[in-house]
Amino acid sequence: MFRLPKCLNTKQNEMAAAEISHSPTAYPLLPWLMQPYMSHLDPHQAHFNHYLGWTCTLVECAFSHLKGRWCSLTAYLKFAEDNLPQVIIAASVLHNICKAWGEQFHEAWVKEVQHVEDA
Repeated sequence: MFRLPKCLNTKQNEMAAAEISHSPTAYPLLPWLMQPYMSHLDPHQAHFNHYLGWTCTLVECAFSHLKGRWCSLTAYLKFAEDNLPQVIIAASVLHNICKAWGEQFHEAWVKEVQHVEDA
C-alpha cells in the first residue's frame, strides 16, 4: 500500500500502486501512459477521466517529493533519455529507504522546488 503524502487533499489515505500513469495530452501516447477521453463524454468516460485526473495529481505530488529530496533532479542532467526510467526508479528506491530509516521529509523542500520551477 502507498500512503498518500500530505500535499494531496483527499479523504482517501491509501491506495494500491498502479503500473499505468496518466499522460496529459501534451505528451505522446506510449504503451504505459493513458490519456483522458475528449469531448461528448458518457458517464463512464467522465468517471474514468475523474480518476485519471486524481492519479495525475498523485503522480505529480510523488515527483515533487522526489525532486524535493533529490534537488539534482530539478537540474539539467547529462544522461541518455533511455536511462530516465532507471534514474526515477533509483531516486524512488533511495527515497523509500530514507523513509524506512526514519529520515524526515520537509514539506518546505516541495515548496522550494515549486518556487524554482515557477521562476
